[in-house]
Amino acid sequence: MRSLPPKSPAESESSVVASTTKSLIGEVSTNRDGGHISEPSSQAALVASDVTFAYGMGPAVVKNVTLTIPEGAAIGIVGESGSGKTTLASLLVGMLLATTGTVTVRGRPWSAVRRRDPLRRAVQMVFQNPYSALNPRLSALSTVAEVYQCCSGATKADAAKRARILLDRVGISRVALDKRPCDLSGGQCQRVGIARALAANPSVIVADEPTSALDVSVQAQILNLLKDLRHEQGVALVLISHDLNVVSYLTERAIVMEKGVVVEEGLTTDLLQSPAHHYTRSLIASIL
Repeated sequence: MRSLPPKSPAESESSVVASTTKSLIGEVSTNRDGGHISEPSSQAALVASDVTFAYGMGPAVVKNVTLTIPEGAAIGIVGESGSGKTTLASLLVGMLLATTGTVTVRGRPWSAVRRRDPLRRAVQMVFQNPYSALNPRLSALSTVAEVYQCCSGATKADAAKRARILLDRVGISRVALDKRPCDLSGGQCQRVGIARALAANPSVIVADEPTSALDVSVQAQILNLLKDLRHEQGVALVLISHDLNVVSYLTERAIVMEKGVVVEEGLTTDLLQSPAHHYTRSLIASIL
C-alpha cells in the first residue's frame, strides 16, 4: 500500500461538497483533484455477468445485471429503497453468491474463492451504518491495526504504527485512537470504516450509502475524503446511493436500478442532464 500524504483536519473540513446542499444537475462532475484525474484502466477489476439473485425460494431481487468495474474507475449504482442496489453490492463483494450468472474478481468467480483466500481482500465494503459495521469492543486503532496484522503479517507494533498513519489521514485525531465505536461520532466511525477498508489494500471499494446516516455537514467531509483517497490510492469505487447529487459528485458512470433491473446506464452527467428512462426522470424530479 502506498503511503498517504498527510492532510490537516482544517484543510479536509474546509472543502464542502455542494451536492449535500443543492442539486448538481446541469453541472459537469469531472472528479478532478488539483487539475488531475486518475484515468480508469481498461483492465477490469470486478465484473458482474448476467447476475440474478433471489433470497431462498422468493422472487429475484436482482435480475440479469451485467456490470464491469475497470481498475481506478468510479461507478454509481442508483435507485430507491427496494431497487436491489444493496443486494447487488453484497454480490459484488462476495457476501452473497449469485443464483445465476457470475461475479468475477481479477478473473476469478467468487464461488471459487475460499473464505481465507487473499483475493478476498481485493474488494472491500464501507457500510451504511457506521456503528453496527464496527466491532464494539475494539478501539479505532485496534480495528485498523488488526487488518494490517491479518492481511500483511505485520507485527503488532508495526501494524499499530501503520494504523496511526492511516487513521490520521482519514481525519481521526490522536485522542480518538483508543476510543471504541460507542464513544465516537457517526462521522468518526465512518472514517474508521473507510480506514479499515483501505488497510486491506483493495482494488475496489464498494460504499453502500456511506453518508445517509450522517448529518449534512459530516456528509460533505466524508464525500471529500472518499474522493481524495480514490485519487491517491488509485482504487476503484462503486458508490451505492439513492442520492443523485452524491453520485454526480463522485462518479463518472452510473447505472439506475428499478425493482432489481438496470433500466438505464451511461455517463453520470448524461443520465442527470438527459435521462432517457421515465424512472430516472422521476428520481431527478424528486430532488428538485
